[in-house]
Amino acid sequence: MLWGCGVSNLGSDETSETTVDVRGAALSQSQFLLTVPPGALRASQKVTVVTTSHDDETRDVRVTPLFDVRPNGLDLDVPAFIDVEIDDPSIDPSEMALFWSPASGHQYQELETSVDGRKLSASVSRLGRTYGGYRHRTDGGIS
Repeated sequence: MLWGCGVSNLGSDETSETTVDVRGAALSQSQFLLTVPPGALRASQKVTVVTTSHDDETRDVRVTPLFDVRPNGLDLDVPAFIDVEIDDPSIDPSEMALFWSPASGHQYQELETSVDGRKLSASVSRLGRTYGGYRHRTDGGIS
């Protein structure tokens, strides 16, 4: 598995990138880890994560930054894993879930999320945008 990234700070945005090949790779930032397992891609692909707090479409529902994993919409043959740390001690991670969208302007869906301490984890079969937020209740409201 390859580990590596170039990081640049752009205001409150952070950008990391690495090349993922058939052996898989991991890409991390302060609160975020993407693990692409072996066999997820058939050829080498540059993967970039842009972390931002400026996204207007999710600003009011997020408790984490928005993590934009590019290229958006890239299908994976084997699901990748996303881990997001909840760093605000006033937030109960058990009330949180990860939300995912294939690209900007698309509807976000709540992912089946596991919680381990302050870490939220989910798997995805396509790269896209994700953030941590409050779980939806079964009655249609937000917890």
